[in-house]
Amino acid sequence: KLIIAIDVGSYSIKAAVFEVNARSKQISSVSKKIFNLPLSQSGDRLKDSKVTASRIREIIFNFLKELKRVPDKIVIGLDSPLAESKIETFKTSFSKRESKISKEKLDDLFNSLIGEENKKIAGAGKVILQSRPISVFINGYEVRDFKNYISGDEVTFKAFVSYLDSERANDFLIIPRMLGGIPIEFSSTIFNLGKAVADKIPGAKECSVLDIGGLYTNLIIIHSG
Repeated sequence: KLIIAIDVGSYSIKAAVFEVNARSKQISSVSKKIFNLPLSQSGDRLKDSKVTASRIREIIFNFLKELKRVPDKIVIGLDSPLAESKIETFKTSFSKRESKISKEKLDDLFNSLIGEENKKIAGAGKVILQSRPISVFINGYEVRDFKNYISGDEVTFKAFVSYLDSERANDFLIIPRMLGGIPIEFSSTIFNLGKAVADKIPGAKECSVLDIGGLYTNLIIIHSG
């Protein structure tokens, strides 16, 4: 599989092309490039997301011409100052009739809560770019090992949520429509970095990670993996 990964920073865009062997899951790098971003700024907020989105489209089209292959997936990572990330808590209750809760039910419930949150923040001109549950609590107790079903009547999700201004979101969300057919995933580079360190590096279940950027430095604390 061919994957294009794009990391949008404060002053530059870093792009890499990877080949992933489906059987061995081995990853090999095909190409890496860095592009400067001529962005105007207003205080701490990058002003012109249209310039950034246009540059991303240009990078993707150039890669497609160069590779002469259609990638299986394109991942675009957005963080501060374009996107704002937070750890949020969402709480809800089950009906008394639901004595057994499956993992699928929890997944549906989380997606439903995120959908409701998106509707709430639409009035404030924001949209959720990415949401991932970090931990789940049933009746106040954290669930670590999920087997088949679990019992309880109250569920709390602790989740990583990345927000984007609606206006900026429209500039970026037009990219998949222009590339019709190629799956494009928008995500947080910070979240992916934290997850990769916890998953891939032995002994990194308890650690801190510093990501030093041009305008922002992010500190990631990894606890119990």
